[in-house]
Amino acid sequence: VPFSMNHNDTQPAAYASHILGHECNTSLCGVLKSCGLATGLSAGSGHGLDHDNDVFTVSVSLTAEGVARLDEVLDLIFQAITHLRETIGVDAELVVDNQKAHELSFNLSEPPGASSLASGLCKGG
Repeated sequence: VPFSMNHNDTQPAAYASHILGHECNTSLCGVLKSCGLATGLSAGSGHGLDHDNDVFTVSVSLTAEGVARLDEVLDLIFQAITHLRETIGVDAELVVDNQKAHELSFNLSEPPGASSLASGLCKGG
């Protein structure tokens, strides 16, 4: 996905994470759960690959059935990502809602301890 620091206004990784991991019946997470293939899903970016791209990961907590049908689970993951990229597009209202949720989370979070803050600043984050 595009490097998040270059797209602070739209946060493409956070947007994709929300769409894939939402627990409605039509999301990837919802489909995997309703098929009995997974108990949960998380998705997002954590590390900048370079100045233009982030690494985007999808982690799925599989059921025993999901493990047995791993190829089908992988197909569903890639179908969902392809669908997101090619057909869904960006919902501006959802982008704004996600931004508000992240701002609220940031504003309500506890300040880091001195050593955590110093370590984070040294790492560039």
